[in-house]
Amino acid sequence: MRIVLRFPKEGKEPGASPLRKLALLGFSLLSPAALLCFAVCLWRWSYELSWAAQFPVVDGVLSHWQSWFVAGGALLIFAVAMARYAETGQRPAPGPHMPADARRKKSTSEAV
Repeated sequence: MRIVLRFPKEGKEPGASPLRKLALLGFSLLSPAALLCFAVCLWRWSYELSWAAQFPVVDGVLSHWQSWFVAGGALLIFAVAMARYAETGQRPAPGPHMPADARRKKSTSEAV
């Protein structure tokens, strides 16, 4: 009788992408950058309403609150995409106490 033990290589998860750590790093760096863009957008918007002090950028594309809003939105979308790329694919069931198949069967039987 022959027994073969196979151990997974360190850092390798079955089904995980090879760039998972890099994607998580990108997510952790892009999320605060998006928040910063939204904060600058709010600052510029409040400056236009005369609620805040002088905004440092007076001329150019970056002097408009819309450009900061679009930049923050793009960074946030990209960060969420990187976070989804980094997932291992195992997501929790939608319900706290029953799996999705059981919930679906229950809802269809009640509808009849």
